[in-house]
Amino acid sequence: MAQVDIASLKDNADLARRLRPPIKDDSGKHVGDLQCIDRSMLDEPGLINDLTTWRNQSMPFFLTQFSGTEGRTQRGSKASRCPPRKRAWSNIRSSIDRKQMPASTI
Repeated sequence: MAQVDIASLKDNADLARRLRPPIKDDSGKHVGDLQCIDRSMLDEPGLINDLTTWRNQSMPFFLTQFSGTEGRTQRGSKASRCPPRKRAWSNIRSSIDRKQMPASTI
């Protein structure tokens, strides 16, 4: 298995080079993709709103308790490209209804 530099994945601005491993159901049908949120995605319409909504809905599962705002999410998305360099945000994009759902920080 090849090593991957997480910082280069986050700084990517080329859609063709985006890390997007497929997600399949039990039958092997492609149902979506896990995507590393990179520089090329940050300007996608609705992404910051989706991340903020998810953060607020998932608040009980976070150690830090605060109400997310789009401004705070936008600042956090830019800061995530700074130290710690080994952390990246990801989301899941459904191939069925094309919805996006933030997945995690890895």
